[in-house]
Amino acid sequence: FAWGNNQYGQLGLGLEEFESFHTPKEVFYFKEKIVSWLAAGSNHSLALNVEGYCYTWGKNDKGQLGYSEQQVKSDSKQPCPKIVEQTLGIGIA
Repeated sequence: FAWGNNQYGQLGLGLEEFESFHTPKEVFYFKEKIVSWLAAGSNHSLALNVEGYCYTWGKNDKGQLGYSEQQVKSDSKQPCPKIVEQTLGIGIA
């Protein structure tokens, strides 16, 4: 579940509208996944699941989500959790 400011999609709700929420909303992306670790910042968030996959979402204007440089722009937002491809096959714990 997530709530609060969603100006950059940092709640991971996958919505087209970047509105804030005062009550908890379910992050449906993780409904069938088991998250073992979560870090939530004011503009972006990160989660690891038990299989060792790393997911990030939110603001990406400085590359803080770990995606390729082509995806970094001043207005870059990722409203839905996305696997950080550079970590595939590593098994982060």
